Amino acid sequence: MNPLLIFTGALHPEKAVFERFMHDFDAPCFIIAADSGLVCAEEFGYTPDLIVGDMDSLTDKSLLSGYPEDKIRIFDRDKAESDTVLALEEAFAKRSELLSRRSDITVQEQKNGSTAGRQAAHNMPIILCGGDGGRIDHLLGIVKQFERTLFPDIWLCREQAVYSLRPDSDGSPAVLQLNAERCTEHMSVFPVPCKDGEYKLRSEGLQWPLDNLDWKNEAFSLSNRVCADYLTHKKRVVLRAQKGAFIAIVPY
Repeated sequence: MNPLLIFTGALHPEKAVFERFMHDFDAPCFIIAADSGLVCAEEFGYTPDLIVGDMDSLTDKSLLSGYPEDKIRIFDRDKAESDTVLALEEAFAKRSELLSRRSDITVQEQKNGSTAGRQAAHNMPIILCGGDGGRIDHLLGIVKQFERTLFPDIWLCREQAVYSLRPDSDGSPAVLQLNAERCTEHMSVFPVPCKDGEYKLRSEGLQWPLDNLDWKNEAFSLSNRVCADYLTHKKRVVLRAQKGAFIAIVPY
């Protein structure tokens, strides 16, 4: 999978943790830095294809001089959206552009949610790195983003990864498989408010199964963990979101 990678400000995983996580992916097909996310991107060895934001938190403005003007989009500080949301908008637009270039996937197939279009999008996930901690309003703003149209497939925080789980338009479940070792201490699942309000999530390998939780009436799973049998035999924990929308929060 060739992800679209976004670096944003505030706290992010340590470089070694990030590199270990990204080992499961191919090289990014496009890289965006949002404001001071440029510092993290360069520290992690990446050269952004695009830099966006009002640059109010980028203390060393001289970093911008190393990039051509057509790769930098500076916005007024008094703007409607945060720098992270601006980066997400650019990432979604770029993914649509890249998919439309593929000879076997037309723009109409993307809009109709065809099997080919969905599979291509799955192979081009949007990964957001950073934005954890610091200002609580910014943190909650990113969490709120999972309720909107534009949201990251994976959000890499300081100590945990947040996965978005939504079934496809044809009803195919969203499936997340996790190594048992990542779920030994705690992992949590929360429903995301959605229009129809119907939720259905199946789990395999958790100490407290998620199959029968009343998600519609404010249920959530906090600090769940892998079953001893799954850990002993190194079986993967599996989550299947069949209806509704969820986020799963898992340590690295």
